[in-house]
Amino acid sequence: MRQSYVSSMVSCFRLLFGQLTLLLPDALLIVLTSLLFFSFIYINGLHVMFTLAEAEFQAVLRDLLTQTPHLVQVAVTLLIALAINVFVGLTLVAARLEMVKGAIAKKPLSFLTAYRKSRALLGRLFGVKFLITLLYVFVGLVFIGVFFRFFGSDLSNPSTPALVFLFIALGIFLILKLLFLFVYPHLVYQKNGVLATLRTTCSYAFLHK
Repeated sequence: MRQSYVSSMVSCFRLLFGQLTLLLPDALLIVLTSLLFFSFIYINGLHVMFTLAEAEFQAVLRDLLTQTPHLVQVAVTLLIALAINVFVGLTLVAARLEMVKGAIAKKPLSFLTAYRKSRALLGRLFGVKFLITLLYVFVGLVFIGVFFRFFGSDLSNPSTPALVFLFIALGIFLILKLLFLFVYPHLVYQKNGVLATLRTTCSYAFLHK
């Protein structure tokens, strides 16, 4: 019997929250992201925002971003933080996929074992993540361009049509998110290339509505 898309989502969440060890990679990613964020804030002197008034903080921020050495430092540290987060994040996602695969097969894997087995996935995982990110960026830029073209740049008092447009944009991003929800399981089980994985993921979503 064919399982609906919603039933598949429920089954996945039930599996994850039924075996909390499967959430370990996500917990580690949250910790890493938090550490990188606060390190970026501290290194670039932005931690003062926690103690200064809004006007004073804006003045400090303006000074930081209008001086070339500080601006270069902000850009470099941001790129380093993003690179670390993406690489380690994809590694943790790959490990989680191997742990889920083991749980489904009734052969639970430890995190370290899953990590060692997951390294073969990293190339295709990066390719899938890169293409999906490009799609999100393209769609986002289109919506931003259309919004500013027809509704202007003043967001302090948006009109009703502008609000409707924003809700439509959010709805489309939600649809895209749901469309690619099972892209990683397809990557693991079908062992296809990047483009073939994206095609089969979309086909699965349409066939199991």
